[in-house]
Amino acid sequence: MSFPRLLRRAAATALACALPVSAGAATITVYYGDDDGFGVGKFATGEVIDPLTSQADGSDAPLTDTRLIADDCGVIACAAPPFAPTGGFPVFSTEGVVTFARLTMRMGAFDRGPNPFDGPNRLVLDGLAVPDQFFTYFSSLDTNEVRVVNYVLPQEFFPLLADGTVSLAGTHISNDTASGSFQVDMIALTITSEPPPPPADVPPPAPMALMASALGLLGLTALRRPRRARAQVRAQVSAQGAAQGRAQARARRDGGR
Repeated sequence: MSFPRLLRRAAATALACALPVSAGAATITVYYGDDDGFGVGKFATGEVIDPLTSQADGSDAPLTDTRLIADDCGVIACAAPPFAPTGGFPVFSTEGVVTFARLTMRMGAFDRGPNPFDGPNRLVLDGLAVPDQFFTYFSSLDTNEVRVVNYVLPQEFFPLLADGTVSLAGTHISNDTASGSFQVDMIALTITSEPPPPPADVPPPAPMALMASALGLLGLTALRRPRRARAQVRAQVSAQGAAQGRAQARARRDGGR
């Protein structure tokens, strides 16, 4: 292999070793609720449910797949509760550093109108309220349609998600005063995380230092090659001289006979 090619290969190897290598991000999705389309397979935005008919059974998360509206407000239509869970998501694990989080919620017949039965609606994750902007993506019409909203969470939520436990305590959602009942099918968290960086006391090798080492080894190799070549020539000359000397000696012996 020629010296320039060796030089190029050494430089490329040094740079490749210096670049950070990610072990790869991991993405998980955890659910509050069983994500079964309100128990009747109604998953997509625009599909219609009957919010008065509950499909909840013992396996459903509390207050999912069941009729919801508001606390006791003195009206027959308000006999059902609001969506105010006291529990949270199943325990999960992340790779270390959370780099992305998306909140997904599916509700049916929900009207985000300006006058909720029980005051402002709020969705709380581990004590931190999701920005009110989240609710603006739901319909403000009094219909029985399903709505699925995906919302990218701000970075201030990332440390709360990293420990694998997320409570919904403090969440309180009710329909607009002019609307009827609604239902919640599920809430999902999609979380992407990456392994933590290496300890600060073990710095990664510097690119220039690696390259300098590689070039130094190549230079030493290049310097040694002429020396080896000269030594080989001297050895050949010495061997040829010895052979000629032996031949002359034999010739003298033969001539004297």
